[in-house]
Amino acid sequence: MNKKVKDNNTPIDPEAIIGIADEIARMENNLSHMDPALPGVKQLSRSVSRMKDFLRTAGIEMADLLGKPYTDGMMVLAEFVPDGNVPAGEFIITGVKQPQISIGGKIVRPAQVTVGFNLN
Repeated sequence: MNKKVKDNNTPIDPEAIIGIADEIARMENNLSHMDPALPGVKQLSRSVSRMKDFLRTAGIEMADLLGKPYTDGMMVLAEFVPDGNVPAGEFIITGVKQPQISIGGKIVRPAQVTVGFNLN
């Protein structure tokens, strides 16, 4: 059997990491709209968590923004949309179009997010 072993001196391809991170963010967005009681949702959520853990062990961090409050000054590109499901007066990150990615503690791409708000 011919297996390739990762050479620790081989640089990480940032484009590949960005592609993986984008897919993880897409899965998280989809999972956030699914009923947690549906069969398989918990397993998929754990799989996403394991993928993020794997990236973390390689020195790659994805900011965990989905469902978090939005505050002025956040280093994100935000699109604001009215959302009746958000509590009145709050601004919540309801979607992540592109996750923030840091490699070795350095941000290589800021996040692009959707922020839901309700001014009622």
